[in-house]
Amino acid sequence: VVDESDYEALTVSADVIGNSLIITGAVEGNSIKIEVPASISSINQPIPAEGFGAHYIDVNGEEEALSGFITVNFHNTDTNRILIFFKFETETHSITQGIADIDY
Repeated sequence: VVDESDYEALTVSADVIGNSLIITGAVEGNSIKIEVPASISSINQPIPAEGFGAHYIDVNGEEEALSGFITVNFHNTDTNRILIFFKFETETHSITQGIADIDY
């Protein structure tokens, strides 16, 4: 949910870049980007924090999370599968009830 409106990504990607796993979900020119350490197993992490991040991107640009949580519920680095829950606030947006369940 973004600003109290449903948000269901039509395209989802996940890539390991350096020591980070970057997950991006996009729909109609808007994107949510979540970053976690590539080797993380499970954690409930307040953000912002080193190695963790969340961003909302729209036609006005990219906004970084000012506060929120990323919960890594499950991450299997052998099978490259991760389940993440997230919620965060940027300067002008509120993202709640976020879920990313992805094979990468």
